Amino acid sequence: MPPLKIRYIRARNFVKACIRFVRIVLKEKRLPDWQLVKVSDRDFYLEKRLYLALTSAGYRVKTHILFGDLEVDLYIPKYKLVIEADGKAYHSTPAQKERDRKKEYVLKKHYKLKVKRFNSDQIKNRLNWCVGKVHEVTGGPRKSLWQQAGEVISGLYGLFKDIVKKQ
Repeated sequence: MPPLKIRYIRARNFVKACIRFVRIVLKEKRLPDWQLVKVSDRDFYLEKRLYLALTSAGYRVKTHILFGDLEVDLYIPKYKLVIEADGKAYHSTPAQKERDRKKEYVLKKHYKLKVKRFNSDQIKNRLNWCVGKVHEVTGGPRKSLWQQAGEVISGLYGLFKDIVKKQ
């Protein structure tokens, strides 16, 4: 079980996300993306940038997922890939780096997950490179059956349109 301070921080972040969610529902009269709401706090700007880039690239990404006592920044369930966004404030001291190594070991050994880490400079300055590295690990996002069917239908529609034009 994580220390009381970490449990308090997680609970506080969850309550803040719930409040943001309700505000969006009441103000904009729409249901927001819960995963995006969880990383919309100013403390999670790296995760938010990476989340938006990965979802626009076609990945289904979960944010702030727990594996036992360990919380990961981003998780792509289809590929069993954990993505950690390492900000300078929380991942620069030797003790913090050792904690990250232990966390990575547990995720790989006990949960059989792949782990990819990006530091704040990479996320801020080379976001497309980060997405490319995720593509290398996953082989790129796979299209769903509905997306594939939509492409077939639109291709048939274009073919039909060409035939009608020629007549």
